[in-house]
Amino acid sequence: MAYKWTILLRASGMSVSNRITFKAYYIGSFWSSLLPFSIGGDMIRIRWLMKRMQGGAIIVSSVVIERLLGAFALAIVASGSFILLMVYLDLRLPALSMSIFLLLVVSIIAVMALFSRSAHDIVKKLMSRLPFDGVSDVIEKVKTETMAFKEKPWLLMFFLILSILEQAFSISSVFIMAKVFSIDLSLMWAIIGVPLILAIAKMPISVNGLGVQEGAFALIFSFAGVPLTGSVMMCVMDRVLMLLATLPGALWTASVSKRNKGVPGI
Repeated sequence: MAYKWTILLRASGMSVSNRITFKAYYIGSFWSSLLPFSIGGDMIRIRWLMKRMQGGAIIVSSVVIERLLGAFALAIVASGSFILLMVYLDLRLPALSMSIFLLLVVSIIAVMALFSRSAHDIVKKLMSRLPFDGVSDVIEKVKTETMAFKEKPWLLMFFLILSILEQAFSISSVFIMAKVFSIDLSLMWAIIGVPLILAIAKMPISVNGLGVQEGAFALIFSFAGVPLTGSVMMCVMDRVLMLLATLPGALWTASVSKRNKGVPGI
C-alpha cells in the first residue's frame, strides 16, 4: 500500500522516499484500526507527511485517488468472487447481489466524479459555505493536482492492477489463519469469501465494520461449512493481528522530531 502511494506522489513531482511514505502509512493504518472511521487514519497520515514535505495539495489528492481506486479494485474483485459463489452454490442471493452491484456502481460513479471538473466545482461551492478561511483555495489546488492524474491513464491503470493484486494478501492471511485454527477452509473458498467480506465490511453502514464484518464472516463461510464460532474467531483474530501489526505506527506517532520544521502550507 505504501509503495502504491509512493507511485502517486512521485508521479506528481514530489521527491519522497519509500521510508517516509512507509512510516506515514504505518501511522495512518494504526489510527485507522482504532478510530471509528478509516478516514481518520487518512487525515492523520496526511497531516504527518505535510509536516515533513512540501505540497499539501499533492498529498491530499493522492490519498483521495488511492482510496477511490482502491474501492473500485475491491468492487471488481468482489464482483468476480460473487460470480464464483453463484457458480459454486447454484443459488441466488438477491440481497447480496444488490449490495455488490451497488458497491460496483457507486465505485464507478465516484471514480468518474473524481476526474470531473463539474464535480469538483460542486464540492468547492458546498465547502465555501463552511466557516473556514482558505477552504476554496485549498480545494482549487487539490482539484488541479487531481485533474493532472487524468493525463496519466497508464499510471492509473497500473495502480488499479496493483490494487487488485493486493487482495491476494488478505486472502492468504485468512487462509493461513484457518489452517492455524484447524478450520476446514479451502483456498478456493478463501478466494471466494474474503473479497466479499471486505466489500461488505467497507460499506458505510457501521462504525469501522464492527458487527458487520463478523456477520459477513459468518454468512459467507457458512456456505463453506465453517462453524459460526470458527468464523467469528477468525474475524476477531484478524482485527487483533491488524492492531498488533500496525503498532510501529504508534511508536512513530509518539516519537518527537529533533528538528522543528513547522507545517508547510497547502
